[in-house]
Amino acid sequence: MSADEAAAPEGDEREFSYETFGRRFFEYAVTTERVESALASIAGDRIDVGPRSIGPGGVASITASGHVVAPKVTPREGEVIAFDVTLPVHLALEVRLAGQSHRFDADLHADLRLTARALAPLRIFIDVATPAEADVRVEVAARGFGANVLNRLADVEGELRRHVAHYIAEQIDAPRIRALRDIDVADRLERSWAG
Repeated sequence: MSADEAAAPEGDEREFSYETFGRRFFEYAVTTERVESALASIAGDRIDVGPRSIGPGGVASITASGHVVAPKVTPREGEVIAFDVTLPVHLALEVRLAGQSHRFDADLHADLRLTARALAPLRIFIDVATPAEADVRVEVAARGFGANVLNRLADVEGELRRHVAHYIAEQIDAPRIRALRDIDVADRLERSWAG
C-alpha cells in the first residue's frame, strides 16, 4: 500500500489499487465488533455435564451445569485478519464421593483463534480452529475439605476441559453460527443490484 493510499482520509475519492480496496473491504467487513456480535449468540447457552464417573475405578461422579458468558475478542497483528477469542464458561459443580456431595464453582476460559479467509467465488469465511482440551483453562473454587476431594480426583478438571472443548466445537459449527461465519459477498451484491 502506498503512503497516499494509507493516508487517504475517510470520504476521499482518490483512486487506489484493487489490492488496497480488497484489504480495506475485509477490514471493514470483519471487525472486532462484528465477531463479538456473531459469537454473542452463544452467550447464555446452557452447558450440562454428567453425571459421569471419574477418579480411579470411577469411585466418584461429577455433575455440572452452567452457561457461556459473553466472549472477549482481541484483534491479532499481522498480514491476515485474525482474532484471539476468550469464551468464558461458568459452571456449578457437584462431586459425589463415598455417598457425600461436595459443591464447587468452576470458571473455564476457552481460547479460540479466528481467521478471515477469502474463498472462491467471492466469499468471506471466518475459520475457527477447533478447540482442544489444552485450549481450555479451569479454575475451581474449593476450600478446606473440598480441596482435598479435588486433590484425590485429579481428573475433575480434565473432564471439564474435555466436555467444554467438545461443546464449543459443536456450537461454532452449528448451522446458526456457521451461517454467520460464511458470508457470500457475490450473492449479496447480486441481490443489491437487483433491487
